[in-house]
Amino acid sequence: MKHILTAIAFSFLISWSIPILGQTDASSEEPMDTVSGRTFGVFGSFGAGLVRNTLSPTVHLSIQYKHKERYSFSAQSTSFFFFSQNADGDFNVYRNTFAGLEFMLNFSPFSKDTPNWNGLGISYLIEARGRQFSEPAGMIYYRRKFQHFSLMPGLMLDDNFGDVWPVITIRL
Repeated sequence: MKHILTAIAFSFLISWSIPILGQTDASSEEPMDTVSGRTFGVFGSFGAGLVRNTLSPTVHLSIQYKHKERYSFSAQSTSFFFFSQNADGDFNVYRNTFAGLEFMLNFSPFSKDTPNWNGLGISYLIEARGRQFSEPAGMIYYRRKFQHFSLMPGLMLDDNFGDVWPVITIRL
């Protein structure tokens, strides 16, 4: 129970894609260089993922560079948390972490009122705990960003990239 509460507290600590570095523009929650329109920042968020019929809380950390509301690049870390109960009744928490790159493109770069961010990402398993993944493993996903959340359907490539199954993640 202690591990579950720690994971939940950590998720709320990182929550809601709050910028950690940089100045923020008064009209948005993103750091903004008002002269060039470029954004650089470190962001954290949480969500949930459906992996092999198991719902898992997720924590996302990223270093992002955004150019004039047109496109963005980011280096990402995504951790999936899985829980199991042993014979003594204690719960174990297994963190599986992926590191990767993501490219996003705004398909309406001239309308700041209605942004339309879409992108692709690729990640590699750098930490495998528990029995959910076997190394080497990776993930390829599509990301559609809405106003308050992102939807990320993708493919998980496991067991020497020979075993493939769908995965879907919602990021707040």
